[in-house]
Amino acid sequence: MTTLVCGASGAIGSALAGLLRARGSTIVGAGRSVEQQLAHCDSAIAVDFAKVAEIGSALAALPKDLKGVAFCVGSAPMKPLRATTPGDLTQAFDLNAVAAVETIKAAAPALKANGGSVVLFSSIAVQHGFTNHAIIAAAKGAVEGITKSLAADLAPAVRVNSNEKIANAIASAHPIPRLGAPHDAAALADFLLSDQASWITGQSSAATAAARASCVKKKRQGLSSRLTASAHSNPPWSVGISRSPRLCQQGFSGLARGSADSEDGRCQRFFETHRGGSSGGIEARWSLTLSLVAREIATVAGRSRESLLSLPPSQ
Repeated sequence: MTTLVCGASGAIGSALAGLLRARGSTIVGAGRSVEQQLAHCDSAIAVDFAKVAEIGSALAALPKDLKGVAFCVGSAPMKPLRATTPGDLTQAFDLNAVAAVETIKAAAPALKANGGSVVLFSSIAVQHGFTNHAIIAAAKGAVEGITKSLAADLAPAVRVNSNEKIANAIASAHPIPRLGAPHDAAALADFLLSDQASWITGQSSAATAAARASCVKKKRQGLSSRLTASAHSNPPWSVGISRSPRLCQQGFSGLARGSADSEDGRCQRFFETHRGGSSGGIEARWSLTLSLVAREIATVAGRSRESLLSLPPSQ
């Protein structure tokens, strides 16, 4: 069977081509330079993916035994908002999203006939906010939407998935503080193209899941710091902004969910005792996130859940 690797002369594309060839696939490269593609592929097609209107005709004669498409073409422009232009957004969208759609469209007949698979490349910047990443996050966000939509359109004959690459700017935040090597991303793409992933479609998978954990950890650390400052300046029952007694009660009861009925009753009595009037009571100050906030404050202040539940009424 044949696999089309778009951008096979790039770092990830060439690494992926090597993995695919090692398991017996014939590789057709596609890119602006046929000579560069042939260094890693069995054959090559000249395609300028920046010229989206020409992609369909350039890929009109794909092999009939085509079973896989890896779209490794893309860009990663990073600019501050003040320097971002409509042209930047359009160019990134065309190269990363429109070109991918046109490529899949051209390959779809053969892929459907052979039960094929498609792998696109997204970015971890889509799911996490990084400075100067608005252009690429918008374009790669479209890629993730395309992944899910085309997975539905082409099912069950063709699988479509995307592979998230780590953003250069956050490599130092990764628990393994380095950028992933091209082989890291290529190995996941190779798996998604293989029959071993025959039940996976419409997914945006990351070879950098630990980076997400690191980001979450940093956010939780920031939250704990803010809650620590709040706990020193305010009693634990004066956090939040909700004015709904019913929601406040639900939030606090959530803290004791799964506990004994007697403890749940204590939650009810605590709420009724401290609800107070509209001017100074807890009703005007508790938030919808009371359960989370209470847990964090209990940890910061060194109190157990039981001690928090037994706090005296506010004055």
